[in-house]
Amino acid sequence: MTANGERLAFIFYIAAIITAGCVIVIGALLAPKPDYADRRPAQEIDQSQ
Repeated sequence: MTANGERLAFIFYIAAIITAGCVIVIGALLAPKPDYADRRPAQEIDQSQ
């Protein structure tokens, strides 16, 4: 019972680290791009109009 519990806790711990790492990496990659994409074309459209 203790071995199974330790394995489940270890697997859950690794899954939590991987999930957090993916969220941080995806957030770092996606967060800056929409800001620049939204700001630059919006200014160009406002200037053209």
